[in-house]
Amino acid sequence: MTATVDGAVPKSDSANGEVGKSDSEGTKKEDTDDKDNVKKCVDCKMNVHLLMFKIFFFCFFGGIGAVMPYLSIYYKQVGLTAAHIGIVSGLRPFIGFLSGPIWGAVADKYRKRKVMLIISLVGWIAALLAIGFMPAAPKNPLCESIDKQDHSATGAVLQKRNIPTSGIYMESEMSYHRYKRSTSTNINFTEKTNEYNGLYEEGNQSWLYETTGLTHLFITFLVLTIIGELLMSPASALADAATLEYLGIENLHKYGYQRVWGGFGHGIMNFICGILINRTRYMDVKCGVEITHAEYEIAFIVFSVLMFGALVSALFFKFNEDKEQPSVESVIQVFRLFISSHYASILLASIFMGFSNGVVWGFLFWHLENLGASQLLMGVASLLTYCVAESIMFFLSHRLIDVIGHVSVIYLALVSYAIRFAVYSVLTDPWWVLPTEILQGFTFASVWVALASYFAQTVPPHLLATIQGILHGVYWGLGSGLGFFVGGILIHYITAPTTFAAMSVASLIATVLFFIVQRMTKRPESDFAE
Repeated sequence: MTATVDGAVPKSDSANGEVGKSDSEGTKKEDTDDKDNVKKCVDCKMNVHLLMFKIFFFCFFGGIGAVMPYLSIYYKQVGLTAAHIGIVSGLRPFIGFLSGPIWGAVADKYRKRKVMLIISLVGWIAALLAIGFMPAAPKNPLCESIDKQDHSATGAVLQKRNIPTSGIYMESEMSYHRYKRSTSTNINFTEKTNEYNGLYEEGNQSWLYETTGLTHLFITFLVLTIIGELLMSPASALADAATLEYLGIENLHKYGYQRVWGGFGHGIMNFICGILINRTRYMDVKCGVEITHAEYEIAFIVFSVLMFGALVSALFFKFNEDKEQPSVESVIQVFRLFISSHYASILLASIFMGFSNGVVWGFLFWHLENLGASQLLMGVASLLTYCVAESIMFFLSHRLIDVIGHVSVIYLALVSYAIRFAVYSVLTDPWWVLPTEILQGFTFASVWVALASYFAQTVPPHLLATIQGILHGVYWGLGSGLGFFVGGILIHYITAPTTFAAMSVASLIATVLFFIVQRMTKRPESDFAE
């Protein structure tokens, strides 16, 4: 008798031929089971590595979700105008457009992708903490003198002029200029009624602060943004490259399963920070007007903790750094891809969608707050946008791509942007923004998977950081940068609703132009130098 395993039937030494056949089949079955068990163990081990990607995306985009949607409001609270915010916010991704592809090419060429990723994450933490805890500019001397007066008298005058005494009311130029010749702290509000009519303009709080100090603050933010972005720009592209390389061409459809955790993190942490910030809101009387303030430092603290978690998880990323360094010619060939009309049109569509995303990111919450929305509503909107809309489409994007194709997903995204902007332009009740945010699944999640996987199929694995650096550079860099910059200027001069209406029309025009080019071109074949 032989020993039994797992309750198997004992085999006799004097078995006939039929029994021998059964033994042979049993042995084959055991071998197959062993192979299956080994495969399961390998899968289990692989899932440990994939877990690191999931943790990274959750923490990285959770940190971004905790602070970035509130960054323009934070800038507004410390006194920057819409034009200032457009410059600061727009310059950051524009630098990313210039530096991101270069960092990606350098990382591929010299096989130092993991080191560069860690340095980039440290840059994220340092730059945002410096911005979030920057001392405020000195107060406007006029406001200091007014705050010493009887606020009830001031309120009566403001009500006479039909200027509400609650909410946020701003001006584009410092009100101190109107009174700099006055040395008296006792201001006759009745006599100054006509002058007060020009003090408040919806859009910023610069009138609360002294001109020189505010200019210094703006320049400081600008310098921190430039230095920080030079370090920050390659992080997300390198993380995407690591994920796509690990999955391999045959498993690119699983990229969305990893990236979806970024949507979860972004939505959840934005919602939590919205609640926390909302609990810190208080009314303060400045220059005779009630101003709403909030402690946005909470968002920067949450950001730093989550980004540190992303840094720790990135330490476990496995880049194939042992491969032979790609030639300079092969790296250059990646950039040459976009000479063709086919790839150039996709790149231009990516820029436009990044532009649209920049306008939404930079000024949707600004517009909603001016309509009376609270941080709680903004948190709910983010939860719906990222945890519901994005998450669903990250899971389903590969199926959508299989059915209609990569290019058609881009059409769908452009049309969805047209719808979103049209709704934003006619909003009067901020709560009606919630149904529209479902379209974020099409305007970002599905189209991002389509773009990332489409370009990943175009180049060999050792050049993924380069191609992803280009994609991230034009979308998050050039596109979003122009969206922040141009959006801030347009909103400053023609108001937010008009800007959103113009973006809706532009989205439809972009859809038509992209459709025409794609119908006239085919995807070219490309050969890369090893």
